[in-house]
Amino acid sequence: MIDPRELSDVQLQQAAAKEVLHGNAEEAVVFLREAAGRYPGNAEILLGLVDSCFKAGLDEEAVEWVRRLQEMGKGQPGVLDALGERLQSLDRIDLALETFGRLGGFAVAEVRAVGKAREAMLHLRCGRGVEARAAVDDALRLGAHLPEVMSAQARVIRGEDPAGAVGILRKLAIPGGRIPLPFTISSGHTLAAVLDDMGEYDEAFEALGRAKGLLAGHPMAVRFRAERGGWRRWHEEACEFSREEAGAWAAAEPVAGCEGHAFLLGHPRSGTTLLEQMLDAHPEVVSVEEEPVYSTRVDAALVRAHLEAGVVEGFAEWVRGMPEEALGVYRRRYLDELKRLGGASSPGGVLMDKNPGLSISVGRLVRTMPHSRVVHMIRDPRDVCLSACFQDVLLTPWSSNWLTLGEAVEQCCFTLDLWLRVRPRMVQPWMEVRYEDLIAAPDAVGRRVTAFLGTEWVLGQGDPAEHARGKFVRSPTHEAVMRPIHGGAIGRWRRYERYFEPYLARLAPYLEAFGYGE
Repeated sequence: MIDPRELSDVQLQQAAAKEVLHGNAEEAVVFLREAAGRYPGNAEILLGLVDSCFKAGLDEEAVEWVRRLQEMGKGQPGVLDALGERLQSLDRIDLALETFGRLGGFAVAEVRAVGKAREAMLHLRCGRGVEARAAVDDALRLGAHLPEVMSAQARVIRGEDPAGAVGILRKLAIPGGRIPLPFTISSGHTLAAVLDDMGEYDEAFEALGRAKGLLAGHPMAVRFRAERGGWRRWHEEACEFSREEAGAWAAAEPVAGCEGHAFLLGHPRSGTTLLEQMLDAHPEVVSVEEEPVYSTRVDAALVRAHLEAGVVEGFAEWVRGMPEEALGVYRRRYLDELKRLGGASSPGGVLMDKNPGLSISVGRLVRTMPHSRVVHMIRDPRDVCLSACFQDVLLTPWSSNWLTLGEAVEQCCFTLDLWLRVRPRMVQPWMEVRYEDLIAAPDAVGRRVTAFLGTEWVLGQGDPAEHARGKFVRSPTHEAVMRPIHGGAIGRWRRYERYFEPYLARLAPYLEAFGYGE
């Protein structure tokens, strides 16, 4: 590894950014430590250290950097706000609440109000309704006019006073003025969801369209749309293998830990979070939820190795031809990182990677992880597409497909098509789970999936909502999974049937293939 002391400031910054991009947290820490030594008052560098240290498992060091930033933030509320947001993204909830709480020490009422609004949103995110309400009441007394406070108030009162929430959200969802664009876009999504709850479906779809239109103008959305074709081809190329090849890969000696490993896949909004909470409630199942471990430890690392090898053959072909011993290195790194994040220490049990985003990587999973079980959730594609569009999420190559209903339909068809192409050639154990069946008979379906994973059903698995309320759920669907199981989302697309009419022919083959044809 390059000695960071020998690098210029620019080179140091570039080296750290490169390691972060490739998911190499340990290496990133080395460069960021050097940068922090040169610029001890640079909050961005320290935030990077907090992030990378936690991801590298260096929790004690990470907390030390948190304390330094908190001290720095005594005179800079923006530093505390940024730190709190970063800690929240890392699931360090207690530290995030503590950091937001420090905003209460400022003399300016607006700063204290923002701190309380942040606390309210975080409590709400964790299912703590009473605490969320108390925090938002404090925020209202300090600065009821602030967008952060208005947004938190609307979300807290959404269930008890939907009309009141709609009034607040309509003000926030108007572009221009003093409302920052991210609040306008997010409020537009929430407004659409509340109107949908109230049965105002046409108005809900119009509000959703306005929010999506604003989001579509973001430079990242423009970039992701432009790169979409290449992104899809890259995943399609991984599916070019035979069942005989898959059998040879599965027959190779597995690395330690592969036998107890499983992927939980399915297009986002197919019910993976509900099933994951049910399985994670089992004492012998450790689930790591929506962490980019495979993407960084396997995909990104292999891309990097392919570039460094300078070979003529394409990436997919090169990976298919890799020696098992070489691929084993990537498998071990992936499993070790997954175990660290999940806290799995015993050799027995099940280690599950729940990540809907990997559903389009299923062709590459057959090659790189041929001994892992695969559970694939299936849901009515029309409900999937509608729900995906209504979701308010950060822009990614995935979520950029949800800017319009038509784009959501294309991505759903693409994802399902890959699964239909790959599953007949898979040799490793796999099973499909229909969301509608899981809702209708949760215990029966849960028992079947639990048995497939190699263990036995336990009583606590029957109440996934209770389990979810006792942990931090990363999925954007955290609020829904904390409620008792219900069938209210089945057939939701019919409320918007006229908006689906242009796309029903495109969806027809997949509706038929998965048993949703009429």
